[in-house]
Amino acid sequence: MTVGWGLLKYYNYDGNLPLNVYEEVIEERSDHKNLKVYFDSVNGERVPGLLSIPRKEGRVPCIVFLHGYGGSKEDIIEATGFVAKEGYAIMAIDAKY
Repeated sequence: MTVGWGLLKYYNYDGNLPLNVYEEVIEERSDHKNLKVYFDSVNGERVPGLLSIPRKEGRVPCIVFLHGYGGSKEDIIEATGFVAKEGYAIMAIDAKY
């Protein structure tokens, strides 16, 4: 199966453009911290997200979470402690619309 040519415009972007990241700590726990983040995306859009990072030295793998219909990025909040204990960061963004 191939992607229709009309859809290719959604996947073309300049990977060298700056993300213009904004981050704000919204919660600090003993094993992790939760941050509100925003970054620039394709088509001039600004993406809101939540990022939870374990308090662990060095790099950690990150789970990217996208909620289902009727959900939101805040759906990850209850899982952040469990995910941090397993040594993972988790990033959630709100779907468009």
